[in-house]
Amino acid sequence: MRSTIRQMYTRKEHYKAIFGPWWAMLNGLWSILSSADTLVGKYGSDGFRRAWDASWVAPRWGWKIWAAGVAVTTAIFAIELSFRRITKHEIEAEAREKQLQGRLDEQLANKPLIRGAVLVAFSTFGQSLVGRPIHSHTRLVLVLKLTNHKDVPTTIDKYELMIRIGTQDRIVLGQDSFSTPMKIEHQSNYKDAQTSSDGFHYYTSVIPMRMRIHSGLPLGRAATVEGAVIFDIEDAVAGAEDVWYEDFSLTVIDALGNRFPIPANHTMTISCLIGG
Repeated sequence: MRSTIRQMYTRKEHYKAIFGPWWAMLNGLWSILSSADTLVGKYGSDGFRRAWDASWVAPRWGWKIWAAGVAVTTAIFAIELSFRRITKHEIEAEAREKQLQGRLDEQLANKPLIRGAVLVAFSTFGQSLVGRPIHSHTRLVLVLKLTNHKDVPTTIDKYELMIRIGTQDRIVLGQDSFSTPMKIEHQSNYKDAQTSSDGFHYYTSVIPMRMRIHSGLPLGRAATVEGAVIFDIEDAVAGAEDVWYEDFSLTVIDALGNRFPIPANHTMTISCLIGG
């Protein structure tokens, strides 16, 4: 691909622009004017000198006045050229910025904008032989709410959950397809439209997100869906490593590879049993 970036403006080019034809012509005329009296006095005939002296009304300038004049004109040329260069640079920079902004706006216009939230998290722990929970065997079921705010339909390819294991952060990939319906048994006060009770326990049915978003039913503009994704923490843990998470740092990745963080602001986490 051919580069369109211009090389940097060099000092040599700057000096060449200052001491160009216009500078030479102006100072040439100034040199002739300031030296005319001296040239006539040295090379003119007696008659011409008398006529010159009678008609010359300007002061009789020496070389110091000439040098000062050259310095002034050079300074004016340098200042004016620098001003024009800065102005040109600002205009070109503004044009490039508008061009880049236009490209960025075009890219954003063709990119989905997915926002959402983690509505609730159900967790079930593995247990040791004496009944103590094994946190490295945690299985999380996150119920998500996702909305596409752009008119660019898309599907979701990956769900990434960041967890802390010891002093390291690791990624756990979510599973958005599982047997349905999945019924979750718990004793919390969480209730939604899919929650029922037998008088002793609550049972919340969750629908896999893959049933809500797939190639035949992409997430379109202003569409909002709710579904569940399962994360098996054991997949990211080796041996007896300590697992820690306070909240859920979740990212969804669409079919185009765009990444969208989904906030989980103090999500309700419920210990539960997962039934059929």
